[in-house]
Amino acid sequence: LTASIDTRCVVTATKASSNGFNSATSATRAFNFVTANQNPLIVYPVLLGYVPGTSISLSTGGGSGTGAVNYEVTGSGCTLNGTMLTSSIETTCTVWANKAASAGFNSITSDRKGYSFRNQSQATLSISNTTLRNLPGTSLSLTTTGGSGTGDLTFTVSGADCSIIGTTLVAATVTNCVVIASKAASSGFNSTTSA
Repeated sequence: LTASIDTRCVVTATKASSNGFNSATSATRAFNFVTANQNPLIVYPVLLGYVPGTSISLSTGGGSGTGAVNYEVTGSGCTLNGTMLTSSIETTCTVWANKAASAGFNSITSDRKGYSFRNQSQATLSISNTTLRNLPGTSLSLTTTGGSGTGDLTFTVSGADCSIIGTTLVAATVTNCVVIASKAASSGFNSTTSA
């Protein structure tokens, strides 16, 4: 007995008469042919937070049978190429997987998983000059420590007769110059400002 679709087959057996015996028929017996549900399907990786520009290799665990797995994604700026998910902007990409039906198993869809692409804060940026008192007319080369990424470093100054050319602080007269360093955002990092 075989069936190629989901169905219920009702069978009766009959044994013919033979020398000294009448024929006989069995009671009916029902046989069900049904495909089973797959085991739960899970999308990996488990880590949900990444910096923009990172490529995430998607995979699945669970499911049953030999059906093909494919992925779907929604979200602004999200790109899915086969099993590789990426975004060049700050966004959240919602991903789920489908595993097709195969012999003995129905198709299945995983739960949705949100992968967040967000810039990180830079390491603390500090103006590192240790000599803070100089003669008027002296040029002082400004230096920093900290910060992260490849963003441009700039300085701003306040105070009478204070000026900055590139990374050089100049004051021609007796004055107080207050300097702040800023490092621009770059791939994976927000902008930051020193004390």
